[in-house]
Amino acid sequence: MGSMAEDALARARCRFDGLAAAGAPEVWALPQPDRAQAHPEDERAHQRQSARDALRARLAAVFGVATEDIAISRQRGAAPRVSAHVGDSTRWANVGLSIGHERGVSLIAWHGTGLVGVDVVRLAVHADAAELARVAQLYLEPNRPSALVHQAQKAMNTGAFLSYWACHEARLKCAGLALVEWSDALATQLAGIHAVPVKLPPWAGDAAGAVAWRWRY
Repeated sequence: MGSMAEDALARARCRFDGLAAAGAPEVWALPQPDRAQAHPEDERAHQRQSARDALRARLAAVFGVATEDIAISRQRGAAPRVSAHVGDSTRWANVGLSIGHERGVSLIAWHGTGLVGVDVVRLAVHADAAELARVAQLYLEPNRPSALVHQAQKAMNTGAFLSYWACHEARLKCAGLALVEWSDALATQLAGIHAVPVKLPPWAGDAAGAVAWRWRY
């Protein structure tokens, strides 16, 4: 991937509160056009590969190495990790990566000095308001704004609710955790992880995205 890929990334870079702070992660939204004839598993593989290719291109540009010298892991259920055939291995060990996929869009992020998580969601068209509220009661922290559940019950496509859920999932990914019911232990594990919604480009439609990050100590 060359300059055209870098230009595309620049156009799709997402803004969020804290973006200008020193050491903040970088986040991009990548369009994933609907390939109607593709098998679902082939489509998921295509999304995963295009996201990794974009991350490799960006890291190559930032660190001044060839794209071919960078590899990104593919271990299912684990955050992607970067390795390279050049440079100090400890430099690469400190780089945090995250990828999220939804219909029509992927989010990619990297953080040079800490852990990072991104998530992107759309509300399923068949989702039931009562079920959505029940899930929120199970998985979101007790002191969440109560209006979010009320909004979910009134309007299934409420942006505020989706953004809050995306933030929660991004925090989990940053911590390397799966979705589990809320508990005091989970609250402790997520302490110190900052999460905010990201502004997606217009072509992402009704999707909601978020990024979460934490410094390495």
